[in-house]
Amino acid sequence: MINYHPLMLMGRSRFLPAVLLGIMTCLLFGPNTPEAKAESGGKPLVGDLSPEQLFEAFPSFAEGYVAFDTEADSIQLPLDTSVSVFFGTWCHDSEREVPRLLKLLRTAGLSEEKLMLIGLDYRKREPEGRAAQFDVQYTPTAIFLRQGVEVGRIVERPNTTLQEAIKQIFDVSI
Repeated sequence: MINYHPLMLMGRSRFLPAVLLGIMTCLLFGPNTPEAKAESGGKPLVGDLSPEQLFEAFPSFAEGYVAFDTEADSIQLPLDTSVSVFFGTWCHDSEREVPRLLKLLRTAGLSEEKLMLIGLDYRKREPEGRAAQFDVQYTPTAIFLRQGVEVGRIVERPNTTLQEAIKQIFDVSI
């Protein structure tokens, strides 16, 4: 008696699309690890958040914040600066960059009133539609504004350090 595996019966022409569909699903819906589900109750944090809410729900973000050293590379921001940070709690780039950015901004003296920390779902959406309004394509995206007008953004990971990227946006000394 010969046993056939179901995938063998599908043939090569049907097997490849099935594999590609599986890969695309994983990429679209992000990590499905027990740790990620346990930290957020199985769902990403979406909408307006404070850094404290983020750190409480996702300790890995808090650990990144504490570990990042800004002593040597402090920055100064113009007083009329505000920052909107769009990110996903499910996104590894956000997990790495957002804590660093938050620490830099706090060290630079940016008040919490001038910081908008906005969690996005897997489709990069949130209830108020601001991600669409700002055409956010990737996470994280930090949008720097002066007097409410966008002057620059950092998308995913800067080509240089965060400090240098912010310096380039404002053309200020580090």
